[in-house]
Amino acid sequence: MSNLNVDALLAQHGIDTDSLTHHGIKGMQWGVRRDRNRPGGADGKPNNGGDSSSSKSGSGKSSSSGSPRLSRKEFKAKIKVEKEEFYKQKADRVIGAALKDPHTLISLSNGVGYPTVVTGRKFKTYLERGGVFDIKYTDVFATKQNGTFVRNANLNEQYKKPKR
Repeated sequence: MSNLNVDALLAQHGIDTDSLTHHGIKGMQWGVRRDRNRPGGADGKPNNGGDSSSSKSGSGKSSSSGSPRLSRKEFKAKIKVEKEEFYKQKADRVIGAALKDPHTLISLSNGVGYPTVVTGRKFKTYLERGGVFDIKYTDVFATKQNGTFVRNANLNEQYKKPKR
């Protein structure tokens, strides 16, 4: 076997041996920065004593409360279902109050400007004629009790996302 001169071979192909080039990290995507405090980061130092099991959430990992921690996708799906259920119950409550008592006051708004307050009778007629409303900004404004109107304490209650 002959002894190859690697420098001469590289020079034949126009490759400079006096410089060092770097073309990124295998598997990394353009525009995504790597966390330098994670194990295997650019500085090589582990984060918080090197406990890499808590660095990623996922299958079977437990949070401090003991329940399995959801992945980001599972958490978003759970929030979507909870939000839909919350607003469905709110819509049922508002429509039910309007149908039950025609003197109930309903607050309607599109989220911009001042809300419009209508009676349950007008709200019912509005819906029967094909009217639409945004349940985020529609709520029971006041109900009639013993001849006087009592204002709703939870007016325009919004869905509150739980912490992950």
